Amino acid sequence: MNYRTLAYPTFVLLSAIAASSITTLLLNSPTTAAAAPALLSVELGPADAVLLAGSPEVRVTAAGGRITWGTQPAARAIGIATVDIGAVLVALTASERYSRDMKTLEEEAEARGEDFRKRWEDMQARMGKIEEGSPTAGAIDEEFQKLRSEVERFQRQIDRRHGDLMLRQYEQAWGEIRSALDVVADRAGADMVIKGTPTAEPFRKGDPESLIQQVRSRTLVRTPEDIDLTDELLKELNITRITPEEESAEEGDAEADSPDMDNQ
Repeated sequence: MNYRTLAYPTFVLLSAIAASSITTLLLNSPTTAAAAPALLSVELGPADAVLLAGSPEVRVTAAGGRITWGTQPAARAIGIATVDIGAVLVALTASERYSRDMKTLEEEAEARGEDFRKRWEDMQARMGKIEEGSPTAGAIDEEFQKLRSEVERFQRQIDRRHGDLMLRQYEQAWGEIRSALDVVADRAGADMVIKGTPTAEPFRKGDPESLIQQVRSRTLVRTPEDIDLTDELLKELNITRITPEEESAEEGDAEADSPDMDNQ
């Protein structure tokens, strides 16, 4: 028998047996029982995949920084976040670069409305000086009808221009929001961003229909606060949130500026 041939394998075998025995004694020893979980919590891997038993078996892998468990597009974990897109859109369209054109249109409407009111008041003053049955009354009535038609044409024109301007601005604002949201979402590790009013947002006063709409706008009933990207999106766009009081004031001003001859 060749001693040199058997020496190395025998040494390796004895060393393995000794190491296994020491490990078993340490894990079963009362003095090291508390340390056992720490020994088992060491990170595993790297590994190409983990096969989970079941029917069928599931092969878990990693791709693109996400866990996957199949070849289907939906068979993967995704990062989800939320954003109050309504609040961002209101704040963006109220910013200087958007409000300037809208203010110009509103000022034009207000100036023409003032002209219409003056002409209306003038006709009322002249009508008050005419005796009943005077032929002049017919002429003023005809003048009044022409003024009414002029006001209605101008109102339709303003409504059309206002609608066209809003369409252009909303398309531009939506593009800006999408671009900024891509940056914010990537920074937060979010693959999907769901729009909706935060569940903790207080309800605003309004008629029943507006209250129902506020309920519908809350797409999710419960979400972790730290996945809300609204504030980060506002910062990325360099705009500030519009408070409900400020929004209500702007809506009231817009209604007040609308020329209306029926109530004169």
